[in-house]
Amino acid sequence: KELDLDYYSLIGNIPAEINQLITLEHMSLMGNCLYGSIPPEIGQLTSLKYLDLSNNALGGQIPEKIFNLNSLEDLYLESQKGNNWTCT
Repeated sequence: KELDLDYYSLIGNIPAEINQLITLEHMSLMGNCLYGSIPPEIGQLTSLKYLDLSNNALGGQIPEKIFNLNSLEDLYLESQKGNNWTCT
């Protein structure tokens, strides 16, 4: 029920298939090099209580579906470097 991949040097987009983790309650992908947009499929993770995507290179709009997650208690999106940032 927990996915914690903080500072794993992950590079790329968050895949839409993230929606298959339907029992996930805690997801932290902080401090990687994730870029692109936050996939709206995250809004299908109805058991999610904690989501930390901070310190990445995500850009674009926050998907409306995230705000429909009734179980979500903590949401961290700060310190995004934007889509034009190059990961090193």
